Amino acid sequence: MKKLFVFILTLTLCVTICPSLRAQHDTSSVPWRAREVQLVRMELLAPVLLPSTADKDLAATLTTCRYSREQALHSINRYLRAYPQDSHRDELNLYNGALYLYQGDYNRARHALENVDEKALTGDALAEWKVRLAFSLIKTQRTTSSLRSLFESAAKSKGYWGKVARLYLAGEILSEGKIGEARSLYNDLQGDNRFATDATIGYLATLYYEGDYNKVCTEGGRLQKSDKELISSPLFLQIMANSQYRLGNSLKSIAFFTSLFSKESTIATDEDRLVYGAALIEEKQYARAQAVLRPATKATKPTGEVATLYLSRALREGGLYSQAITSYESISTPTTTSSIREVAMYEMTLVMRATKQSNFGQDVRIVEQFLNDFPKSVHRTTMERFLVEFYLSNTDYNFSWQSLQRVSKKTDPIKEAEQFVANRRLWKALQNDQL
Repeated sequence: MKKLFVFILTLTLCVTICPSLRAQHDTSSVPWRAREVQLVRMELLAPVLLPSTADKDLAATLTTCRYSREQALHSINRYLRAYPQDSHRDELNLYNGALYLYQGDYNRARHALENVDEKALTGDALAEWKVRLAFSLIKTQRTTSSLRSLFESAAKSKGYWGKVARLYLAGEILSEGKIGEARSLYNDLQGDNRFATDATIGYLATLYYEGDYNKVCTEGGRLQKSDKELISSPLFLQIMANSQYRLGNSLKSIAFFTSLFSKESTIATDEDRLVYGAALIEEKQYARAQAVLRPATKATKPTGEVATLYLSRALREGGLYSQAITSYESISTPTTTSSIREVAMYEMTLVMRATKQSNFGQDVRIVEQFLNDFPKSVHRTTMERFLVEFYLSNTDYNFSWQSLQRVSKKTDPIKEAEQFVANRRLWKALQNDQL
Protein backbone atom coordinates (compact mmCIF):
# COMPACT_ATOMS: atom_id res chain seq x y z
CA MET A 1 0.00 0.00 0.00
CA LYS A 2 2.86 2.35 -0.63
CA LYS A 3 5.36 3.56 -3.22
CA LEU A 4 9.04 3.49 -2.47
CA PHE A 5 11.37 6.11 -3.91
CA VAL A 6 14.73 4.58 -3.11
CA PHE A 7 17.81 4.28 -5.30
CA ILE A 8 18.89 6.62 -8.08
CA LEU A 9 19.59 3.74 -10.45
CA THR A 10 16.10 2.31 -10.02
CA LEU A 11 13.98 5.38 -9.34
CA THR A 12 12.01 5.19 -12.58
CA LEU A 13 11.73 1.44 -12.33
CA CYS A 14 10.52 1.71 -8.75
CA VAL A 15 7.58 3.86 -9.78
CA THR A 16 6.52 1.42 -12.49
CA ILE A 17 7.19 -1.76 -10.54
CA CYS A 18 5.54 -0.92 -7.24
CA PRO A 19 2.66 1.37 -8.20
CA SER A 20 0.75 0.36 -5.07
CA LEU A 21 3.27 2.01 -2.76
CA ARG A 22 2.08 5.47 -1.65
CA ALA A 23 -1.03 4.82 -3.79
CA GLN A 24 -4.60 4.97 -2.58
CA HIS A 25 -5.49 2.00 -0.42
CA ASP A 26 -8.14 -0.53 -1.25
CA THR A 27 -10.64 -0.54 1.61
CA SER A 28 -11.47 -4.20 1.02
CA SER A 29 -8.32 -5.15 2.95
CA VAL A 30 -8.51 -3.05 6.10
CA PRO A 31 -5.05 -3.37 7.69
CA TRP A 32 -6.13 -2.30 11.18
CA ARG A 33 -8.47 -4.66 12.98
CA ALA A 34 -10.75 -2.04 14.45
CA ARG A 35 -13.79 -4.28 14.57
CA GLU A 36 -11.96 -6.67 16.88
CA VAL A 37 -9.81 -4.31 18.91
CA GLN A 38 -12.52 -1.83 19.78
CA LEU A 39 -14.57 -4.53 21.48
CA VAL A 40 -11.62 -5.74 23.50
CA ARG A 41 -11.20 -2.22 24.86
CA MET A 42 -14.80 -1.82 25.94
CA GLU A 43 -15.28 -1.41 29.67
CA LEU A 44 -16.59 -4.52 31.37
CA LEU A 45 -20.05 -3.48 32.53
CA ALA A 46 -22.12 -5.89 34.61
CA PRO A 47 -25.82 -6.22 33.80
CA VAL A 48 -28.23 -4.71 36.29
CA LEU A 49 -29.44 -7.38 38.72
CA LEU A 50 -32.45 -6.84 40.93
CA PRO A 51 -32.55 -9.75 43.36
CA SER A 52 -35.26 -10.08 45.93
CA THR A 53 -34.12 -9.04 49.37
CA ALA A 54 -35.48 -12.38 50.62
CA ASP A 55 -33.16 -14.26 48.24
CA LYS A 56 -30.26 -14.57 50.65
CA ASP A 57 -28.18 -16.98 48.49
CA LEU A 58 -28.29 -14.70 45.44
CA ALA A 59 -27.57 -11.64 47.55
CA ALA A 60 -24.54 -13.39 49.06
CA THR A 61 -23.35 -14.43 45.59
CA LEU A 62 -23.57 -10.87 44.27
CA THR A 63 -21.75 -9.56 47.31
CA THR A 64 -18.73 -11.80 46.60
CA CYS A 65 -18.68 -10.56 42.96
CA ARG A 66 -17.53 -7.15 44.20
CA TYR A 67 -14.14 -8.43 45.33
CA SER A 68 -12.53 -10.03 42.26
CA ARG A 69 -13.44 -11.38 38.83
CA GLU A 70 -12.12 -14.84 39.71
CA GLN A 71 -14.29 -14.92 42.84
CA ALA A 72 -17.24 -13.68 40.81
CA LEU A 73 -16.91 -16.54 38.31
CA HIS A 74 -16.58 -19.09 41.08
CA SER A 75 -19.58 -17.75 43.00
CA ILE A 76 -21.87 -17.41 39.98
CA ASN A 77 -21.08 -20.87 38.61
CA ARG A 78 -21.68 -22.39 42.06
CA TYR A 79 -24.99 -20.54 42.34
CA LEU A 80 -26.14 -21.63 38.85
CA ARG A 81 -25.33 -25.25 39.66
CA ALA A 82 -27.37 -25.00 42.85
CA TYR A 83 -30.29 -23.10 41.26
CA PRO A 84 -30.30 -23.94 37.50
CA GLN A 85 -33.86 -22.62 37.06
CA ASP A 86 -33.36 -19.36 38.96
CA SER A 87 -35.22 -16.42 37.47
CA HIS A 88 -31.96 -14.48 37.22
CA ARG A 89 -30.02 -17.21 35.40
CA ASP A 90 -29.96 -15.31 32.10
CA GLU A 91 -28.49 -12.16 33.65
CA LEU A 92 -25.98 -14.31 35.54
CA ASN A 93 -24.94 -16.15 32.36
CA LEU A 94 -24.53 -12.78 30.65
CA TYR A 95 -22.30 -11.64 33.51
CA ASN A 96 -20.41 -14.94 33.31
CA GLY A 97 -19.86 -14.45 29.58
CA ALA A 98 -18.55 -10.94 30.19
CA LEU A 99 -16.08 -12.21 32.79
CA TYR A 100 -14.84 -15.02 30.55
CA LEU A 101 -14.37 -12.55 27.68
CA TYR A 102 -12.33 -10.33 29.94
CA GLN A 103 -10.11 -13.29 30.85
CA GLY A 104 -9.71 -14.29 27.19
CA ASP A 105 -11.48 -17.62 27.70
CA TYR A 106 -13.58 -17.23 24.57
CA ASN A 107 -14.97 -20.75 24.31
CA ARG A 108 -16.39 -20.63 27.84
CA ALA A 109 -17.67 -17.13 27.14
CA ARG A 110 -19.52 -18.34 24.05
CA HIS A 111 -20.96 -21.30 25.93
CA ALA A 112 -22.24 -19.07 28.76
CA LEU A 113 -23.74 -16.54 26.35
CA GLU A 114 -25.40 -19.19 24.21
CA ASN A 115 -27.21 -20.36 27.37
CA VAL A 116 -28.90 -16.97 27.68
CA ASP A 117 -32.55 -16.72 26.67
CA GLU A 118 -32.67 -13.42 24.82
CA LYS A 119 -36.39 -13.10 25.55
CA ALA A 120 -35.52 -12.64 29.21
CA LEU A 121 -33.44 -9.52 28.42
CA THR A 122 -34.57 -6.06 27.43
CA GLY A 123 -33.07 -2.68 26.54
CA ASP A 124 -29.31 -2.24 26.72
CA ALA A 125 -28.86 -5.58 28.50
CA LEU A 126 -30.20 -7.26 25.36
CA ALA A 127 -27.85 -5.17 23.21
CA GLU A 128 -24.95 -6.13 25.48
CA TRP A 129 -25.75 -9.82 25.10
CA LYS A 130 -25.84 -9.54 21.30
CA VAL A 131 -22.52 -7.68 21.16
CA ARG A 132 -20.78 -10.05 23.55
CA LEU A 133 -22.16 -13.14 21.80
CA ALA A 134 -21.08 -11.82 18.40
CA PHE A 135 -17.61 -11.04 19.74
CA SER A 136 -17.27 -14.51 21.28
CA LEU A 137 -18.24 -16.03 17.91
CA ILE A 138 -15.56 -13.94 16.19
CA LYS A 139 -12.90 -14.95 18.71
CA THR A 140 -13.74 -18.65 18.44
CA GLN A 141 -13.75 -18.43 14.63
CA ARG A 142 -17.40 -19.29 14.35
CA THR A 143 -18.27 -16.42 12.09
CA THR A 144 -21.67 -16.80 10.47
CA SER A 145 -24.08 -14.64 8.51
CA SER A 146 -25.87 -13.93 11.78
CA LEU A 147 -22.95 -11.86 13.08
CA ARG A 148 -23.89 -8.79 11.09
CA SER A 149 -27.53 -9.06 12.14
CA LEU A 150 -26.52 -9.35 15.82
CA PHE A 151 -24.62 -6.08 15.61
CA GLU A 152 -27.25 -4.35 13.51
CA SER A 153 -30.04 -5.20 15.92
CA ALA A 154 -27.89 -4.26 18.93
CA ALA A 155 -27.05 -0.93 17.27
CA LYS A 156 -30.71 0.12 17.58
CA SER A 157 -30.29 0.46 21.33
CA LYS A 158 -29.68 4.03 22.49
CA GLY A 159 -27.58 2.90 25.43
CA TYR A 160 -23.90 2.13 25.85
CA TRP A 161 -23.92 -1.23 24.10
CA GLY A 162 -25.88 0.14 21.18
CA LYS A 163 -22.96 2.50 20.63
CA VAL A 164 -20.47 -0.35 20.90
CA ALA A 165 -22.41 -2.12 18.14
CA ARG A 166 -22.41 1.03 15.99
CA LEU A 167 -18.65 1.30 16.42
CA TYR A 168 -18.26 -2.24 15.11
CA LEU A 169 -20.64 -1.59 12.22
CA ALA A 170 -18.71 1.54 11.25
CA GLY A 171 -15.60 -0.60 10.77
CA GLU A 172 -17.54 -3.12 8.72
CA ILE A 173 -19.05 -0.42 6.54
CA LEU A 174 -15.64 1.17 6.01
CA SER A 175 -14.20 -2.20 4.92
CA GLU A 176 -16.95 -2.32 2.27
CA GLY A 177 -15.76 1.00 0.88
CA LYS A 178 -18.76 3.01 2.11
CA ILE A 179 -16.58 5.78 3.50
CA GLY A 180 -19.29 8.42 3.88
CA GLU A 181 -21.60 6.14 5.88
CA ALA A 182 -18.75 5.03 8.13
CA ARG A 183 -17.66 8.63 8.76
CA SER A 184 -21.19 9.60 9.74
CA LEU A 185 -21.25 6.85 12.39
CA TYR A 186 -17.82 7.80 13.71
CA ASN A 187 -18.76 11.48 13.91
CA ASP A 188 -21.89 10.65 15.95
CA LEU A 189 -19.82 8.57 18.38
CA GLN A 190 -17.16 11.25 18.88
CA GLY A 191 -19.57 13.16 21.11
CA ASP A 192 -19.40 10.45 23.79
CA ASN A 193 -16.18 10.62 25.84
CA ARG A 194 -16.20 6.83 26.24
CA PHE A 195 -15.90 6.42 22.48
CA ALA A 196 -14.04 9.59 21.53
CA THR A 197 -10.62 7.98 21.00
CA ASP A 198 -11.88 5.02 18.97
CA ALA A 199 -14.27 7.17 16.94
CA THR A 200 -11.48 9.66 16.22
CA ILE A 201 -9.25 6.88 14.91
CA GLY A 202 -12.12 5.65 12.75
CA TYR A 203 -12.64 9.16 11.39
CA LEU A 204 -8.93 9.43 10.52
CA ALA A 205 -9.19 6.05 8.80
CA THR A 206 -11.94 7.35 6.52
CA LEU A 207 -9.65 10.21 5.48
CA TYR A 208 -6.81 7.75 4.95
CA TYR A 209 -8.82 5.56 2.60
CA GLU A 210 -9.87 8.60 0.62
CA GLY A 211 -6.19 9.35 0.08
CA ASP A 212 -6.35 12.66 1.96
CA TYR A 213 -3.06 12.06 3.79
CA ASN A 214 -2.44 15.75 4.39
CA LYS A 215 -5.69 16.03 6.29
CA VAL A 216 -4.98 12.81 8.20
CA CYS A 217 -1.70 14.25 9.48
CA THR A 218 -3.12 17.71 10.15
CA GLU A 219 -6.21 16.43 11.94
CA GLY A 220 -4.24 13.69 13.71
CA GLY A 221 -1.75 16.21 15.05
CA ARG A 222 -4.50 18.54 16.22
CA LEU A 223 -6.60 15.81 17.85
CA GLN A 224 -3.54 14.32 19.49
CA LYS A 225 -3.11 17.50 21.54
CA SER A 226 -6.61 17.24 22.98
CA ASP A 227 -6.74 13.44 23.34
CA LYS A 228 -3.63 12.11 25.05
CA GLU A 229 -4.82 8.52 24.60
CA LEU A 230 -4.36 8.70 20.84
CA ILE A 231 -0.55 8.46 20.86
CA SER A 232 -0.75 5.20 22.81
CA SER A 233 -3.16 3.62 20.32
CA PRO A 234 -1.51 1.21 17.82
CA LEU A 235 -4.30 2.00 15.34
CA PHE A 236 -3.52 5.72 15.47
CA LEU A 237 0.22 5.09 15.13
CA GLN A 238 -0.38 2.83 12.14
CA ILE A 239 -2.55 5.31 10.26
CA MET A 240 -0.19 8.22 10.98
CA ALA A 241 2.95 6.24 10.03
CA ASN A 242 1.53 5.23 6.65
CA SER A 243 0.11 8.69 5.96
CA GLN A 244 3.40 10.43 6.77
CA TYR A 245 5.27 8.08 4.45
CA ARG A 246 2.88 8.74 1.60
CA LEU A 247 3.50 12.44 2.03
CA GLY A 248 7.23 11.82 1.70
CA ASN A 249 7.99 12.43 5.38
CA SER A 250 10.22 9.41 5.99
CA LEU A 251 11.61 10.58 9.33
CA LYS A 252 8.16 11.25 10.79
CA SER A 253 6.94 7.94 9.40
CA ILE A 254 9.86 6.15 11.07
CA ALA A 255 9.04 7.79 14.41
CA PHE A 256 5.44 6.54 14.32
CA PHE A 257 6.45 3.08 13.09
CA THR A 258 9.10 2.80 15.82
CA SER A 259 6.42 3.48 18.44
CA LEU A 260 4.02 1.04 16.77
CA PHE A 261 6.51 -1.82 16.64
CA SER A 262 7.68 -1.18 20.20
CA LYS A 263 4.22 -2.14 21.45
CA GLU A 264 3.02 -5.69 21.96
CA SER A 265 0.29 -5.43 19.38
CA THR A 266 -1.17 -7.66 16.69
CA ILE A 267 -2.14 -4.63 14.62
CA ALA A 268 1.11 -4.21 12.67
CA THR A 269 1.09 -6.02 9.32
CA ASP A 270 3.72 -7.21 6.85
CA GLU A 271 2.71 -4.26 4.68
CA ASP A 272 3.60 -1.98 7.58
CA ARG A 273 7.01 -3.63 7.81
CA LEU A 274 7.48 -3.06 4.10
CA VAL A 275 6.77 0.66 4.35
CA TYR A 276 8.79 0.98 7.57
CA GLY A 277 11.76 -0.69 5.87
CA ALA A 278 11.39 1.55 2.82
CA ALA A 279 11.43 4.67 4.99
CA LEU A 280 14.57 3.43 6.77
CA ILE A 281 16.26 2.82 3.42
CA GLU A 282 15.45 6.35 2.30
CA GLU A 283 17.15 7.62 5.46
CA LYS A 284 20.17 5.36 4.78
CA GLN A 285 19.51 3.26 7.90
CA TYR A 286 20.28 0.04 6.06
CA ALA A 287 20.98 -2.28 9.00
CA ARG A 288 17.68 -1.35 10.67
CA ALA A 289 15.88 -1.73 7.35
CA GLN A 290 17.24 -5.26 6.94
CA ALA A 291 16.02 -6.27 10.41
CA VAL A 292 12.56 -4.80 9.77
CA LEU A 293 12.14 -6.28 6.29
CA ARG A 294 13.31 -9.86 6.90
CA PRO A 295 10.10 -11.07 8.62
CA ALA A 296 7.99 -9.52 5.84
CA THR A 297 9.81 -11.54 3.16
CA LYS A 298 7.92 -14.61 4.41
CA ALA A 299 4.55 -13.00 3.66
CA THR A 300 2.35 -14.17 0.81
CA LYS A 301 2.46 -12.66 -2.68
CA PRO A 302 3.02 -9.95 -3.59
CA THR A 303 3.97 -8.43 -0.22
CA GLY A 304 6.66 -11.04 0.50
CA GLU A 305 8.19 -10.58 -2.93
CA VAL A 306 8.28 -6.79 -2.70
CA ALA A 307 9.74 -7.03 0.80
CA THR A 308 12.47 -9.31 -0.58
CA LEU A 309 13.16 -6.77 -3.32
CA TYR A 310 13.65 -4.02 -0.77
CA LEU A 311 15.68 -6.26 1.50
CA SER A 312 17.96 -6.89 -1.49
CA ARG A 313 18.35 -3.14 -1.91
CA ALA A 314 19.09 -2.63 1.79
CA LEU A 315 21.76 -5.34 1.61
CA ARG A 316 23.20 -3.82 -1.55
CA GLU A 317 23.37 -0.30 -0.17
CA GLY A 318 24.82 -1.70 3.07
CA GLY A 319 27.70 -3.22 1.10
CA LEU A 320 26.59 -6.84 1.58
CA TYR A 321 26.78 -7.62 -2.12
CA SER A 322 26.88 -11.44 -1.99
CA GLN A 323 23.83 -11.50 0.29
CA ALA A 324 22.10 -8.98 -1.96
CA ILE A 325 22.67 -11.17 -5.03
CA THR A 326 21.35 -14.23 -3.20
CA SER A 327 18.27 -12.26 -2.13
CA TYR A 328 17.66 -11.00 -5.68
CA GLU A 329 18.04 -14.55 -7.02
CA SER A 330 15.23 -15.78 -4.76
CA ILE A 331 12.73 -13.54 -6.60
CA SER A 332 14.17 -14.01 -10.08
CA THR A 333 12.44 -17.34 -10.67
CA PRO A 334 9.57 -17.89 -13.13
CA THR A 335 7.11 -18.31 -10.24
CA THR A 336 7.71 -14.74 -9.04
CA THR A 337 5.24 -12.02 -10.01
CA SER A 338 6.44 -10.87 -13.44
CA SER A 339 6.89 -7.16 -12.68
CA ILE A 340 8.86 -7.88 -9.49
CA ARG A 341 11.00 -10.50 -11.24
CA GLU A 342 11.84 -7.96 -13.96
CA VAL A 343 13.15 -5.51 -11.36
CA ALA A 344 15.07 -8.17 -9.45
CA MET A 345 16.87 -9.46 -12.54
CA TYR A 346 17.78 -5.96 -13.66
CA GLU A 347 19.10 -4.82 -10.30
CA MET A 348 20.94 -8.10 -9.71
CA THR A 349 22.75 -7.61 -13.02
CA LEU A 350 23.79 -4.10 -11.94
CA VAL A 351 25.23 -5.46 -8.70
CA MET A 352 27.07 -8.27 -10.46
CA ARG A 353 28.64 -5.92 -12.98
CA ALA A 354 29.57 -3.30 -10.38
CA THR A 355 31.17 -5.84 -8.01
CA LYS A 356 32.33 -8.36 -10.62
CA GLN A 357 30.57 -11.11 -8.67
CA SER A 358 29.48 -13.38 -11.51
CA ASN A 359 30.31 -17.08 -11.69
CA PHE A 360 30.89 -18.67 -15.08
CA GLY A 361 28.97 -16.10 -17.09
CA GLN A 362 25.98 -16.02 -14.73
CA ASP A 363 25.32 -12.37 -15.49
CA VAL A 364 25.29 -13.11 -19.22
CA ARG A 365 22.68 -15.84 -18.81
CA ILE A 366 20.56 -13.52 -16.66
CA VAL A 367 20.67 -10.82 -19.35
CA GLU A 368 19.77 -13.36 -22.06
CA GLN A 369 16.76 -14.48 -20.06
CA PHE A 370 15.78 -10.91 -19.28
CA LEU A 371 15.80 -9.91 -22.97
CA ASN A 372 13.71 -12.95 -23.93
CA ASP A 373 11.20 -12.66 -21.08
CA PHE A 374 10.82 -8.86 -21.01
CA PRO A 375 11.16 -7.68 -24.63
CA LYS A 376 9.25 -4.44 -23.92
CA SER A 377 11.00 -3.53 -20.68
CA VAL A 378 12.13 0.06 -20.23
CA HIS A 379 15.49 -1.46 -19.29
CA ARG A 380 15.90 -3.52 -22.44
CA THR A 381 18.28 -1.02 -24.04
CA THR A 382 20.53 -0.96 -20.99
CA MET A 383 20.57 -4.76 -20.63
CA GLU A 384 21.17 -5.14 -24.34
CA ARG A 385 24.14 -2.79 -24.12
CA PHE A 386 25.60 -4.91 -21.31
CA LEU A 387 25.36 -7.99 -23.52
CA VAL A 388 26.89 -6.30 -26.57
CA GLU A 389 29.80 -5.01 -24.45
CA PHE A 390 30.41 -8.56 -23.29
CA TYR A 391 30.40 -9.91 -26.86
CA LEU A 392 32.87 -7.26 -28.01
CA SER A 393 35.29 -7.92 -25.14
CA ASN A 394 35.00 -11.70 -24.72
CA THR A 395 37.63 -13.78 -26.52
CA ASP A 396 35.73 -17.05 -26.19
CA TYR A 397 33.85 -16.54 -29.42
CA ASN A 398 32.14 -19.91 -29.33
CA PHE A 399 30.62 -19.06 -25.94
CA SER A 400 29.49 -15.68 -27.30
CA TRP A 401 28.04 -17.32 -30.41
CA GLN A 402 26.04 -19.82 -28.31
CA SER A 403 24.78 -16.94 -26.16
CA LEU A 404 23.69 -14.98 -29.23
CA GLN A 405 21.67 -17.95 -30.50
CA ARG A 406 19.70 -17.95 -27.25
CA VAL A 407 18.55 -14.33 -27.74
CA SER A 408 15.23 -14.63 -29.57
CA LYS A 409 14.70 -10.99 -30.62
CA LYS A 410 17.57 -9.73 -32.78
CA THR A 411 17.67 -5.92 -32.68
CA ASP A 412 20.22 -3.95 -34.75
CA PRO A 413 22.84 -3.82 -31.93
CA ILE A 414 22.47 -7.58 -31.39
CA LYS A 415 22.76 -8.25 -35.15
CA GLU A 416 25.94 -6.15 -35.33
CA ALA A 417 27.39 -8.03 -32.36
CA GLU A 418 26.43 -11.32 -34.01
CA GLN A 419 28.23 -10.30 -37.21
CA PHE A 420 31.31 -9.28 -35.21
CA VAL A 421 31.41 -12.61 -33.34
CA ALA A 422 30.84 -14.56 -36.59
CA ASN A 423 33.79 -12.75 -38.21
CA ARG A 424 36.05 -13.35 -35.19
CA ARG A 425 35.13 -17.04 -35.13
CA LEU A 426 35.98 -17.29 -38.84
CA TRP A 427 39.28 -15.45 -38.39
CA LYS A 428 40.25 -17.68 -35.47
CA ALA A 429 39.34 -20.81 -37.44
CA LEU A 430 41.55 -19.66 -40.32
CA GLN A 431 44.37 -19.04 -37.90
CA ASN A 432 44.10 -22.57 -36.54
CA ASP A 433 43.67 -24.15 -40.00
CA GLN A 434 40.27 -25.43 -39.01
CA LEU A 435 38.68 -24.62 -42.35
